[in-house]
Amino acid sequence: MRELGLYQQILNVETRNFASQGEVNDTIELRLSGLVVQQQGKLQPYNRIYQEVFNQEWVAKALANLRPYAVTLSAWLASGSKDTSLLLHGQKLDEALVWASTRNLGDDDYRYISASQQLDRLEAFKAAQARLAEVKKLTQGQMVIGGTVLGLSLLGAVGYNTAWLRLFRGDFWLIETRTANTEPAG
Repeated sequence: MRELGLYQQILNVETRNFASQGEVNDTIELRLSGLVVQQQGKLQPYNRIYQEVFNQEWVAKALANLRPYAVTLSAWLASGSKDTSLLLHGQKLDEALVWASTRNLGDDDYRYISASQQLDRLEAFKAAQARLAEVKKLTQGQMVIGGTVLGLSLLGAVGYNTAWLRLFRGDFWLIETRTANTEPAG
């Protein structure tokens, strides 16, 4: 898989120059197979026949048969890697990650999967923020209701206590009035 991706890059004239040693090491299998040769620090197809048979179209078809996300990857690349609606998410992203974990992929694959993961994390973050705002709104509503109930309870308690106080004071007034009226004049 990685070799096909590298071969695809080699076929593209602008990217034939592999500067880092890691990139050169990744092409060893291609060079050993005789498909490419390194000349003057650049990798290129070994001969014109190979280049005509194993061309960009052949590589694209071979990669499409291997990648579970080949169609969306191709469309994403055609959009200049800008159309985020073509990125993987959810179950498809999980499946692609499992599939990719056992393969050496090309740079385009890594960029596509990485962009998909970033978008998936961003969407999860936005969903968490929305849920948090919803919970906060519900909590604030419950606090208003709780505050109202508490206020009414306090008013009720104060009113109840005031009524008992008035009744209690009234009872004393009644007792004092009755005792004053029943006392013999003296």
